[in-house]
Amino acid sequence: MDIRMDIEEKSCLEVGDAVMAMDSFYRNNLYIICAENGGYITRCINNGYTLTGLHSTLKELQKSLEKIDAKIYPKSKYEL
Repeated sequence: MDIRMDIEEKSCLEVGDAVMAMDSFYRNNLYIICAENGGYITRCINNGYTLTGLHSTLKELQKSLEKIDAKIYPKSKYEL
């Protein structure tokens, strides 16, 4: 008997991806993932603030964004 489970693979973040926080404090602000100071950060396009601070890897940044239930829009799906 073959058992097959479909495992949803989480995509990795890339520099240039857009992020929108679902938290009411940060809501309606669009953030872009940037490489900065040897790490990775989300910068708000309206005011330059960050969402979760500087992280040494994209994986750490992704974990931080998951904690605040942020919605990620891959850069391949949008144009600025």
